[in-house]
Amino acid sequence: TDALVLNTRYEHARDTVYEAHDRKWAKRSAQLQLKPTPPVLRFTYAYALPPNFARIANVSEYDTMEPLMDESGWDISDGEFLTDAGYAFMEYVAKDWSEAKWPAYFADCVALKLAEISCLKITHSEALKNILMDRFNKTVLPQARSIDSTSQPAKRHLVRSEWQRARLSNRSFSNLRRN
Repeated sequence: TDALVLNTRYEHARDTVYEAHDRKWAKRSAQLQLKPTPPVLRFTYAYALPPNFARIANVSEYDTMEPLMDESGWDISDGEFLTDAGYAFMEYVAKDWSEAKWPAYFADCVALKLAEISCLKITHSEALKNILMDRFNKTVLPQARSIDSTSQPAKRHLVRSEWQRARLSNRSFSNLRRN
């Protein structure tokens, strides 16, 4: 059925739109957690990416986020953040926001992307798919990027490990930024 087609393609459409732009309203911050096994090649450290990670906004070795790491100083491979930095702090776009918190322009992008990727299966019309793809790429996505770029960022939420939460619960010294 058409509903099943839409349901099976929904997450792909949503994730594609999250990953398409550095969305101010969907950002979170985290100190990345060091993985026990180092990378095989090139870099010294491997860190776990935050839950529901969509894309990097900024990354730094310091919790002040200054200076930012140059793109040549890190890589993402096999779902890990690889670097030579002994610490890694990241501002990133998270893809686990409730639909109720989505701005209207983002919801419109997801709806149009879902229509585009479901179109052939439902309508069997290559022409309609091309119209939807063109509208998404040339009108709706650029407009959403423009609106998002000029809007105020959402409050950032620092994702902490269980160890960090336990350590900070007694109000002790912390090298982490508190938002």
